[in-house]
Amino acid sequence: ARSATRASARGGAGAAARASATRSPAPANAGSWTGGCRQAQATGAYAFGQVRTAYGLDALGAAPGRGGRVAIVNVGEGIAAQDVAIGARCFGLPSLRTRTLLTDGQSRPFGRGTLEPQEDLALARGMAPGLASVTFAQAWLAAELWFLAPVAVLDAPGLPDALSISYGQCERQIRAAGAPAVARAGAELMDSVLVRLGLAGVSAFASAGDFGSTCNGQPFAGVAWPGSSPYLTAVGGTRLVLDAANARVDEVVWNDLPWLSSDDGGGAGGGGLSAVSPRPAYQRGLTAVAGARRAVPDLAAHASMLPGWPVSISTNWVQDGGTSASAPLLAGAFAALSARERAAGRAPLGPVNGLVYALARAGATAPLFDIVSGDNRYLAKVPGHTAAPGYDLASGLGVPRFDALAAALDARAGG
Repeated sequence: ARSATRASARGGAGAAARASATRSPAPANAGSWTGGCRQAQATGAYAFGQVRTAYGLDALGAAPGRGGRVAIVNVGEGIAAQDVAIGARCFGLPSLRTRTLLTDGQSRPFGRGTLEPQEDLALARGMAPGLASVTFAQAWLAAELWFLAPVAVLDAPGLPDALSISYGQCERQIRAAGAPAVARAGAELMDSVLVRLGLAGVSAFASAGDFGSTCNGQPFAGVAWPGSSPYLTAVGGTRLVLDAANARVDEVVWNDLPWLSSDDGGGAGGGGLSAVSPRPAYQRGLTAVAGARRAVPDLAAHASMLPGWPVSISTNWVQDGGTSASAPLLAGAFAALSARERAAGRAPLGPVNGLVYALARAGATAPLFDIVSGDNRYLAKVPGHTAAPGYDLASGLGVPRFDALAAALDARAGG
């Protein structure tokens, strides 16, 4: 019932060990665990503080995201209060206001304790531990009804700084001419709501998918929807390598398939060209990408299972990954930037594509770490895309450096 953005069964700490028995040795990391309980550390995952250091988020203050607000779309899933509490205790997080918005025709929240909402919350809070509130916006499983979740966010009092969507379907099966009319209508309504949220100052992020250059796992090229919408930021995947001080040693396109099978959590960051949307204005000038269609992804962040992320589910700690993690990671991180802007008396960021593409066109290398190695080939019969200097269809513009982005925003504001 879960959408196809996620790889099928993500393993825990033993996934890499199982794979390495039959494949080449998995990459090793020398990063140092920081600021989390031993149960989470035992999964073999990264601690959130490690990656905040590498991505420049801790430079924003003692509790990045203080006063920030994030909304998370839940499709047919819910979140367990006990797991929220366990995660907060483990990582020493402050109190958090949460609310759940029901969708049309829904009388009670969806069943609680499923992995996707727990991972979304873990990443958003992990990158922005000072968040003041998180809104869970629920939607029915049918993709044509997913737009109802952001509608509820738009209608509810207290708009968030960022909206995260970690679900997806093959774009052609939702938006192409041969797709059901109801699916195409639902996608158009999603775009309409995303435009309105953007005008109200909300940044929207969606997973680019875990199936590389395929159409979200189908045996042909394509991209995942709603990540392919031009009215949000599509988030691809990387594999981050740290040193003992948790500084970035390297970062490459996420593709764990040489070491992990898809059943053990292996996958590759989604990327390619939309079959439907024309190239948006913010992507004009991408001379390295042929054609006139919307290119995916826009940005990327750590999605690998080597290592993955610690998530509490039904009181047990597991390791998970995928662009289902990288999308809420960036949602939380950009919410932290928006909260910082608001504290300085400035407007929230709103849609961030205009900002990051403008910085890239201006040759500003500090705010973005360019991914220049790796590819996102997922199936042998579907050619993959290879990372290269500048924009590419495997990693987009690269990974934000949030300390440098904050400095760029200060410079633009004259402060």
